[in-house]
Amino acid sequence: MLAVDMRAGDLLITAEPYVYVLSNKFRARLCDSCLGRFDRLSRCSCCKFVRYCSRSCQDNDWTDHRLECKALQKVAPNVPTDSARLMARVIWKLNRLEMTAEETHYACNIPLRGFNDLMTHCEDIKRDGLRGKQFGEMVRTLREYVRPEDMPEPRDLLHIFGRIVINSFTLTDMELNPIGVGLYLGPSVIDHSCQPNMVTTFIGPVLQQRAISDIPGGSYTHDALKRSTKCGNVSCTGAVTRAADLSFYPCQVCGFTNFDATYHKQVEKAEKMTQETLLMIENSGGQDPALVLQQCESCLRLQRQVMHPLCVNYVRVLDKAMDACIDQQLWEQAVQYGLQTIECYRRFHPTYDPNVGRQLMKIGKLQLYLEHLEDALTHLQQADEILVISMGAESPLVVELKALLEQCATQLCMRHSL
Repeated sequence: MLAVDMRAGDLLITAEPYVYVLSNKFRARLCDSCLGRFDRLSRCSCCKFVRYCSRSCQDNDWTDHRLECKALQKVAPNVPTDSARLMARVIWKLNRLEMTAEETHYACNIPLRGFNDLMTHCEDIKRDGLRGKQFGEMVRTLREYVRPEDMPEPRDLLHIFGRIVINSFTLTDMELNPIGVGLYLGPSVIDHSCQPNMVTTFIGPVLQQRAISDIPGGSYTHDALKRSTKCGNVSCTGAVTRAADLSFYPCQVCGFTNFDATYHKQVEKAEKMTQETLLMIENSGGQDPALVLQQCESCLRLQRQVMHPLCVNYVRVLDKAMDACIDQQLWEQAVQYGLQTIECYRRFHPTYDPNVGRQLMKIGKLQLYLEHLEDALTHLQQADEILVISMGAESPLVVELKALLEQCATQLCMRHSL
């Protein structure tokens, strides 16, 4: 923690990863070391799995890849999951540190922490059937992947698993798309919150956390989202939320409470289809975008019957539909889906959250291409106000946004001069 007041836009934390891995689905597109996007990447000559943009990146990654390289050759043509590769890298690093007494604290401008300082929540994992199953599957994978002499004792393995599950970060590119997973020792101390005052972004594998609101005394928090359904009163536009036992709270607008069995079934049906649709899309890399759009539209028809426009999962499906439209160059339709997401993005994200800025930029970019110039300028300016604070003026995304704003302003001037 810092004992000084922080202002919105201030860079609070910069941290190098303890370990990280690029997601397997980006294997041929991004460098495994710097995570940059390149047209030409060179494979490791031994495992022929990881790819690098340069000899320098290969050399930088060699300490972590040396044992991994042999393990990948052993299990080929099978490919370990991202989480298994991350955990194996942690195991090898811990073994190496034990033998060499190498420094275990990694560059971060908050108090130094080691891997063993991370919380494990092992007892919670033991009580959680799903987590327990995941741990069992992880152990089976690691026994095939990691040499027996490198494997920790079962109790130690559970503690390593717990520390990774609780403390890992999803790596994102400059457009905030997930591209991998990493473990950062310092930033993992930050608390989570439903009303965050800071956000996490990445420049390659380097983590940055910026304030998105004024923070007295440097008290940090993180982000989460909510869900809601439509009021059972058809003449009301209010949102209804649910308790932990899945019962419905009274409508926030009209106070409606008569949620009958039919309403419960409709909500359950919509939530089930939503989960199935999102899972199907997320697990089917490279799926035909026309089929994805068809799946989204079927889901949205059911969602609109009971889900409130502010429901996060409803908006997630809208996002998928928008992306599917973009993939098919259905620009107008993509804009319409995107516009439906903005209210939810603004309501449940902090003012300067980069997710809001990115969504506004995405819509503005489409509107610029369609020559809806006034609307494009509005959304791009709104995006600029957010992203300059949350990502910094030197961020590649902000640099691109400034160019789009200049292009939009130029085209508007030309139009008005005619």
